Parts: sequence; C-alpha cells; structure tokens
Amino acid sequence: MTNIIIDHSSTFTAYILALSIYFKYHHLRNLKIIIIENEISQSLHTKPWCGISTLNNFKLSNQEFINYLIQFTIPLGKVSIQPISPNPDIPIKEIMNTIIDSKNYVALLYHPIDLMNKIRFVMFRSGRVSFISPNINIDQRQLHQSIPGIKVINTKRNHHNINSLIYHSNIIGTRCHNGNLPSQILWIPKFSSKKFVNCTINNLQIMLDSNIDPHANIDLNYALKQCDMVLDTIDKLMGNSIPLNNRL
Repeated sequence: MTNIIIDHSSTFTAYILALSIYFKYHHLRNLKIIIIENEISQSLHTKPWCGISTLNNFKLSNQEFINYLIQFTIPLGKVSIQPISPNPDIPIKEIMNTIIDSKNYVALLYHPIDLMNKIRFVMFRSGRVSFISPNINIDQRQLHQSIPGIKVINTKRNHHNINSLIYHSNIIGTRCHNGNLPSQILWIPKFSSKKFVNCTINNLQIMLDSNIDPHANIDLNYALKQCDMVLDTIDKLMGNSIPLNNRL
C-alpha cells in the first residue's frame, strides 16, 4: 500500500494538493491518499469569487494538472480590465470584460467553497481518498506515526481574518460576452502573495514552508506552486522508497 498523508493548515490548499497527487499517481494500484482536515471550519467562512491569471504557468512543471483542474473552474479566454467611475453604493473601481474559453484560457475564475466541494466529491467517489477531521484530543504526531507512507506536512495554523483581507482588497466588477459570471470577483494578483514556496525533506516527510500568507485559504496560485513542488518531490521519494511492484 502506498499511503500519502496530507497535513496542511489550509484545508483549501490540502484539497488542491490531494487532487494533484491523485491525478498524477492514480494509476498506482495501491495508492491511498489521506487528508487531515485541520480547519474544516474554513469552509464556513465568507469567501468571494476569485480570479487568477494563468499566463505565468509556464514556470510550473506540472502543466497537465492545470489542464485537468480547469473542469472545476470557469476558464476565461480574454481579460480586459479598465477603471470606471466611483460608485458610492458599490466599492468597485475597475470592470473586467471577458469571454469564457476552455481551450485558450488566460485566467481561471472560481469560488473557493464550490471548488473544494467539487474536489471532495470526485476524490470521495474514487474510493482512494480518506478524510480525517481531528479534534483537540488527537495528537498529530501519534497520528503520523500510526500511518506509514509519504507525509506532506505544514502544521502552522492560520488565524488571520479573511473577511478583513477581502474588505481591504480591490473588488473588480465583471462583464461576460458569452456566459454568466458573478457580478464581482477578487482578482488574486491584487494580493502581495509570496512568489516562492520552500520545503525540506526529512526521510519520507515533505515539510512545507510554515510562513503561510493569510490568503492561502483562497489563493489558487499559492496552492498550484505547492503542488508543483510536492509532485516533483514525491517523484524523487517514490524512486527510492516505494516497493518495486508499486513504482511508476
């Protein structure tokens, strides 16, 4: 049995990581993915529709996963953002004109909760993914020791108020030429998110950088960067640690 345990402080990022691992390694007959849902209450918080640019995805080595991920999002084929006159009733300073195009997309639009629900449904239906929701009585270290396998770990808890982040960020209005979009989105590049994600490897543990940005719970760019690093690292670990009959 090839177990991969994901213990990430951001439930949103944990789901994206799990989906990327399932997509790349689902052909392994004995693959089992276990997600520790550290802050499942994140899914109850107020979150906006979000948009990210995909123009810098050439820097990622696992482009196939992004192509797979678009089925869970709304792909935008053309994006034009322009300033508009201030509106005292709605705090929108810009309007985005766009079209929906799944073949030649330059941006992805998604709602974090909707994205998580779709991913959870697909992974649960596969029968290859388990979900553990620990409480204060569970010792995370004992949990790790009781389940052998590759562990993806980031355990620093994030206590930032996402509602405050949204309030102080720029909301963009939308117009769509060939489909319905939400009237407002949060354009993630407006955030000052970190450009790099670091990790260290200790035996079969992938320790992700614990300095999490407060918007890691909604930032798909952040999750994709972590996926890229984790998938490349798992490739190396599998080459050395997985039994021969389970290797790629």
